[in-house]
Amino acid sequence: MHPFPRILTLSVRATVAALVLAAPVGCAGDPAATTSDSAAPEPASQPTPAPNDEAEIIAYAGGESAGYLVRTRADARRMSEAPVGFRDFIGPEAERIVAGAGCDSPDVGANVEFVSTDGWAIGSVNECGGYRAIWGTVDGAWEQVLGTQDSYECAVLETYRIPSDIAGDTCFDYEAGEALDYDQG
Repeated sequence: MHPFPRILTLSVRATVAALVLAAPVGCAGDPAATTSDSAAPEPASQPTPAPNDEAEIIAYAGGESAGYLVRTRADARRMSEAPVGFRDFIGPEAERIVAGAGCDSPDVGANVEFVSTDGWAIGSVNECGGYRAIWGTVDGAWEQVLGTQDSYECAVLETYRIPSDIAGDTCFDYEAGEALDYDQG
């Protein structure tokens, strides 16, 4: 049985940063494993703004829980405190991941760690190897805006204005070759 979330209204930057740094993803020997590209993608449009200024963070990870594993639409519907739009997105996305996986592992799917009511979520994708993912709303629709086995690329975080409460407080500038502080309210 999956644990259900508790709503947090305080900043979870430290928790997210710790999970980002500690989360195991991918297999080094997996030829399909990908890393971050050196150039930031050009988004076709801008993120959908939140309807209010005070976003709530819904935590599915923390304590002994690594997050909530979504494999089916039914799993997504059980995330009752997450925004409906995110549940409607992550269910079919997880089913696509499971259907395309090259192995039969119970860990295949989308593992959701935090969802923000202002249109952002963070977790990981496991396709028999895996990567960290940030999902967000762009033009009113949820999509994956970042997926990597490396540090989060500053240019991508800045382009999409991904909140630090989701992305953490550091990123990597691949052109300069250095880690930088990241602060996006």
